[in-house]
Amino acid sequence: MRSFLSNSPICLKTCPGLAGPIIAGGVFAFVLLAGGICGDEKVTASETADQTRTRAVEGAADAAFGDLVDRVLALQLGEQLTMAGLLVMVPDAECWLRSELLKASQRGRPRTLDGDAVEVTVFVPAGKLTSLMKDIAVRYLPQVDPAQLMIEGLTEKGATGTGRSSPSAAKNAPIGWRHCTAHQLTLASTAARIDLVEKLLTRIADWPISTRQTLGMLFAERPDLRQAAWKGFLHKPVPKPTYEPAGVCHLPMEFHRAEIVAILTAAGRACTPLIEEDLTRAIDPKNIDPLVLDGYAVAPPATPSISSPTKQVVRPAWADRTLSASVTCKKGVVATVRIELRRQLWLSVEKLKLPDGVELGEILTSHPNADNAIATIRSGITFKETPEPTQSDTSNVSAAIDLDLVWQAVRGLSNDEEHPGRNDKP
Repeated sequence: MRSFLSNSPICLKTCPGLAGPIIAGGVFAFVLLAGGICGDEKVTASETADQTRTRAVEGAADAAFGDLVDRVLALQLGEQLTMAGLLVMVPDAECWLRSELLKASQRGRPRTLDGDAVEVTVFVPAGKLTSLMKDIAVRYLPQVDPAQLMIEGLTEKGATGTGRSSPSAAKNAPIGWRHCTAHQLTLASTAARIDLVEKLLTRIADWPISTRQTLGMLFAERPDLRQAAWKGFLHKPVPKPTYEPAGVCHLPMEFHRAEIVAILTAAGRACTPLIEEDLTRAIDPKNIDPLVLDGYAVAPPATPSISSPTKQVVRPAWADRTLSASVTCKKGVVATVRIELRRQLWLSVEKLKLPDGVELGEILTSHPNADNAIATIRSGITFKETPEPTQSDTSNVSAAIDLDLVWQAVRGLSNDEEHPGRNDKP
């Protein structure tokens, strides 16, 4: 999913009646965080011309559906609200919307382009979109009046998505993912794992470790503990993910208290100075054991693979700016908002362009040496929480990153003498 970056720092506001921020975008931002993992597809059998054509059409159709979802999520529901903003605090609602859009979408006739490339268009009529929007409000957002939700600028044709076939797409990719390379499938799986770990750390933040302190309070005092725990949970073995036809990668998993405490304790021993608090006392006040959580990510948009180096290393104008985002929210959802703010900054970083027109997202998800750049950018995102003076239960949460740091992290990648995309390997 994509975000839109203006020339000024982003400011995300709060919509009356909603418990969360108005943000465009979605969980594919974590695919950038998951960079550094690659899978290569080996062709073991030849295809007939008809099979090649069919695979190209299906891949183009899956890419078109992804484009359709992006366009639906970008629809304006008001002056400051998009469809994505309406759903940002209710991830299950987005999964439901994708499933319903898949059922309602209609496919146009495939068009043959130059060579063997194929282009496909899919669309959803305006009436169905309006009905889906109101169903979302009834199902997931009871505090919002469905009668007040109107899609601005929607024509009778509704929403349309267009996709093209990719010669580097994985031959055996699941339905809904047939425009993706093997590398992109692996990235989506890792992104779902990252989402799962972030949700776990948010979920256990209210676990008390003493009569006066919770894990969340300790994480705030000792970010190194949270980071060490994050790494410990991230390397825990996980089951195989499920790739759904609507373009959602699911990774459900159980976490027992005993293993959570063991990883936390190991993380505490890895910190310098050592964590003095007794982490074995951490326990869920709701007495739920095991915790059952679901990490997810979505199919990435189709982007051209990078097969040649970009020679220009001229400092882009955006490198002199700071990218920021802020949300006013209830204190009980601050941890969730921090996750979403991090995603939104990543979505915006992904859309930044180098002087030759290449988007950073294309480099960071395809360059074989992007790991260090991704880690540098991730660690460069800072957060600040400021209580609202007029409302005791409300805080303003902001996230920011210096774009000069981003430029310094990626300039080496853009100046490589050899810059093969992972998707171009034989």
